[in-house]
Amino acid sequence: MFLRKLDHIKSKEDLFAISTVNIQSKRLQTAGHEMFGHGSGKLLFADKSGKCPVILNDPITLETIDSCYSEGESYADKFGEFASSYEECKADVTGLYLLKFKEMYEDFEITKHNPKATWKDLIMS
Repeated sequence: MFLRKLDHIKSKEDLFAISTVNIQSKRLQTAGHEMFGHGSGKLLFADKSGKCPVILNDPITLETIDSCYSEGESYADKFGEFASSYEECKADVTGLYLLKFKEMYEDFEITKHNPKATWKDLIMS
């Protein structure tokens, strides 16, 4: 593992704690990437009336999203040659975004394994 020189850290214990927290944060980001990033948004199909069965809001504009996949459509059909790249980008952004929520650290018991670290310490990693 690569650690850059941190001149302001004086003790080996502090350096170990920071590297441990960094590793845990990266693992949590990977969990968010795989479970929520890859595991969401691909199976929203319109009902028989053609309407999306759930109400979703764009997280940036807060506008209502009222489109879903039609019967027979797939993720690859919608995004074509960019489907794989778009999927990885979506997963990366999701994993990073979820790092700011305390519940992620609690649900994955990250602070349990490093009792000196709070979820706020991990967010700053």
